[in-house]
Amino acid sequence: MAELQRDAIRHNSIGKVLADASPRWPPQRREYHAITRDWITAELVRRVDPKQRTYGEFVEEEISQPLGISMHVGLPSELHHKVAPIEPTNPVWSVLQSLLPRCIRQEPWGMRWCLTHTAAEVRKILIDRSMMPFEDPFKGSQSAKANLADDWNAPMMRSAEIPSANGHSNAQGMAKLAALMAHGGEIEGVRLISEAGVREALAYPTSKYDPETEAVTCFTQGGFCVFNGEPLDNGGTVGWMGYGGSCLQWHPATDVGFGYAMNLLATDLTNSAGQWEGWSYFHQELLNAVLSCAKEVHGG
Repeated sequence: MAELQRDAIRHNSIGKVLADASPRWPPQRREYHAITRDWITAELVRRVDPKQRTYGEFVEEEISQPLGISMHVGLPSELHHKVAPIEPTNPVWSVLQSLLPRCIRQEPWGMRWCLTHTAAEVRKILIDRSMMPFEDPFKGSQSAKANLADDWNAPMMRSAEIPSANGHSNAQGMAKLAALMAHGGEIEGVRLISEAGVREALAYPTSKYDPETEAVTCFTQGGFCVFNGEPLDNGGTVGWMGYGGSCLQWHPATDVGFGYAMNLLATDLTNSAGQWEGWSYFHQELLNAVLSCAKEVHGG
């Protein structure tokens, strides 16, 4: 875990590990890299930037400060107290709730959700966690926890720079950044990227089956996903979502940015009705409601 702290990254700690790694799949195969993908981006940023800032420093100085939002990759220790710890749902309570009629449940999910959610959590705890590169540093210390949620809540983890998986913000900040992208790189008189840059980032959308996500994903050359086809269909939005249901997406056609954050993890792939729809987190229902309102304002 020490290798993921800001001072170590300045000395190419994680970059060397990635550079020395051997490919595990043929180059033509698409495989979702939830943890490692943006360490490569981070090294590009650090080496191209005249100030040689880490990814986290760049985000704070070039995005957060100009926009007046709270967004960090590698959260400073003095801000840890502002974070709402993420919490897994209690599987026993969820199962008991799922037996009740929907009209009186205290949570919206049904039996199918509870079963798939519980199975997913067991798999992550027993299998996935054993393969996580950040597990060993927690062993034998007061930070050693029982599940993935507790790992991410650990102070050492919050301070780690993991650009694609450890950003800290709130829904307002995420929505403002998404709105900036929807508006062509500028919002409230602050421009962070040119309109041409936005177009280039969204160019060459390529659809391909991803065995990790078990879905056909459509990624642009800038690394953004375009949700324009089954099963990943959010009505043409662009962006991505996080473990547990968080979301940062925008809809270019209606100039709408959307951010959703939560601390109760909904880690399965079903919607609130308990119906399997493939990558249909609870946030998708909120997003669809926002888009419905936006389309009414835009006249359809």
